[in-house]
Amino acid sequence: MKKMMKYFTPFCFALCGLGMHATADTAVPAFEETADFVYPGAKVHQYYSQIVDQQYEVRIRLPGGYEQNNEAQYPVIYVLDGQWHFTPSADVLGNLTYDGQTPNSIIAAITWSGEGAVPEQLRFRDFTYTSVPNQPLSGGASLFLEALESEIIPFVETKYRANSHRTLIGSSLGGLFTTIALLEKPELFDGYIALSAPYIAEQAYFQTKLAELNGSKALKGKRLFLGVGGLEFNKPLVTDFSNQIKEANLKGLRIKTKVVPHVGHGGINAPGFTYGLQHVFKRPRLKLDDAIAANYAGSYTIHPSVPPIVISFENKKLMLSQVGAPTLSFFASSETEFYYEGANINLTFIEQVEGPMIMAVSQEGQVFELLKDQ
Repeated sequence: MKKMMKYFTPFCFALCGLGMHATADTAVPAFEETADFVYPGAKVHQYYSQIVDQQYEVRIRLPGGYEQNNEAQYPVIYVLDGQWHFTPSADVLGNLTYDGQTPNSIIAAITWSGEGAVPEQLRFRDFTYTSVPNQPLSGGASLFLEALESEIIPFVETKYRANSHRTLIGSSLGGLFTTIALLEKPELFDGYIALSAPYIAEQAYFQTKLAELNGSKALKGKRLFLGVGGLEFNKPLVTDFSNQIKEANLKGLRIKTKVVPHVGHGGINAPGFTYGLQHVFKRPRLKLDDAIAANYAGSYTIHPSVPPIVISFENKKLMLSQVGAPTLSFFASSETEFYYEGANINLTFIEQVEGPMIMAVSQEGQVFELLKDQ
C-alpha cells in the first residue's frame, strides 16, 4: 500500500479538462484525414470451427492495465452478435468498472466471418435449437454450443489471462441461445444475460426442458438476467418466460427480470447490458456482528491538517463522514472489506498486533492509509 499522503479527500475527484486554450492569435489547423479509429485495447482474431465448419471472428477488448500487470487474471464476458454488440458492450463495461460495479474484465465478442458469411442468416442456424419454419438453416444451437465449449472458449482463455468466471450475453436470437446455454450447459458460464429473446420460437423445447429441471439444483449459484424493452413485441414473451422459470422452482438460481420503459428491440441493448452486468457481478451485503462493527467505529486521521474521517454504523451499514463533505454509506463484502455502491471507493480495515487500527481507503487506483485515533 502507498505511504500516508499529506492530503486526503475520499469524496472528491480530480479536476478534468483544465488546460491551455487557444488565443485569438493561435492558428487553427485545417481539417485533415487521419487513420481509422481503432477501439482502445481491441484485438481481432479469426478462428475456424471444425465442429460447425464455420469461420468466426472474435473481437477482444482487454481491460486497462492488462499489459502492465502480467500476473492478474480477469473474468471473460462472451458477447454474441459481435458485429453489433462489441463496441456498446465494451463501453458499458468500461463505465461500470469506473463506478466499481464490475471488476476489470475481458470482452470476447463473437461474429461470423469468411467468404459469403451473412450474419442475418447464420444467427438463425447457430442460435436456434430446433428447426424454425421458413428458416432452412435453423436448428444448429447444439453444435455452436459445443464449438463454444470445446474450441472458442479454450482459444480465448489460452491466449489471454482469464480466471474461472465467465458471462454470456445475447440479444434477440442471441438471447434465445443464451437461455438455451443456461439450461443445456449451466456449468459453462456463471452469469447469463438474455435480452429480448423470442421465446415463442422454441416454446416446446423450453416447456420440456423446464419440466425436466423442475425443482432441481442444477442451476444453483448461477445468475440469470432477463431484459426486454417496454415498447417491443417480445415484452409478453419475456415476462411469461420469466414466470415459467420461477414456477419451475430452480433452486439456487438468482434471476432478475427487468422491463426497461420507453425503449424497443434495439434500444434495450445498452441498458440491458448495464442492468445485466450489475446483476451478474452484484457484490454481497453482509450484516456484521455488532462487536466487529464497534471495533471499527471511531475517527481516523491521515494528517493533522486534514479533518479526520469518522466511522459509525447505522442499520448495519458503515457510515463515513468528514467535516465539509457528504456522509457516505458502505456495504460489507467481508468482515474487513467494505464498498461504496456507485463509485469505486473501497475500505479495508487492518488490525495490527501493535499500534492502532489501519483503515486503507482505495479510490480509483490510489490507496490511502489512515490510523484510528486513540
